[in-house]
Amino acid sequence: SSWGVPPPPDQFVNYESALWAVTQWRNVIALVALLTWLRVFKSLRLLRFMQIVTGTLARAVVQVLPFCLAFILLLWAFALAHRLAFGDMVYSFRSVLQSMFTLQRVLLGEDGFDELWDANRILGPLFYLGWTLSSYLILANIFVAVLVEAMAGDSLKNVPRLGVIDTAKDYYDAWASRREEAALAAQLEEQKRLEGQATNLPGFVRGANKQVKGLEEQRAQHALKEEAEQRLKQLASGTACWS
Repeated sequence: SSWGVPPPPDQFVNYESALWAVTQWRNVIALVALLTWLRVFKSLRLLRFMQIVTGTLARAVVQVLPFCLAFILLLWAFALAHRLAFGDMVYSFRSVLQSMFTLQRVLLGEDGFDELWDANRILGPLFYLGWTLSSYLILANIFVAVLVEAMAGDSLKNVPRLGVIDTAKDYYDAWASRREEAALAAQLEEQKRLEGQATNLPGFVRGANKQVKGLEEQRAQHALKEEAEQRLKQLASGTACWS
């Protein structure tokens, strides 16, 4: 065709720029998906049992920043030291960036002590113990202490400690109360509608209704009078028996 699509079979077409654009599009979509799901935390604040978690994270953000700076400096120092000491002998420490990734894997439980021991039996154990002790015993405990202090803050003392079941029960009670209020409002509207219809009835019908109500009131008064007379007779008979 005049547009050159599809290209001739014997013509070479460079799709590098198109594939680069597709790759960047996927990267942008991945970042957007991550940020979108992180926004769920904003909605989780509406759940009462999640207010402790979200409040602790919001309060600890400022306090965690110095910890992150100290961790980055420590990681950079050990990564540079591992690169200089073992970069020519251990493949996982071939660059400073790879050394940082390797030290992160050591934090997650990957054991690379044998490679360090074979490369250098003095600096290998020394660097390994220095990194594990400083990261686990010092930085990890500092991070936990920051979270505990943030959780024990004054702004979170008034937040109720509720579980999932308690929160669900509160939401159900609120929904049931709103439903009862809606039913009561509907009843009142129906009553007003019937009263409005009653005022529009002819005069003789309204008079008949008043007569019916009057007869019902007379019957009720007569029934009360008969009941009172029966009680007086019972009292009189009981008094005569005792005498």
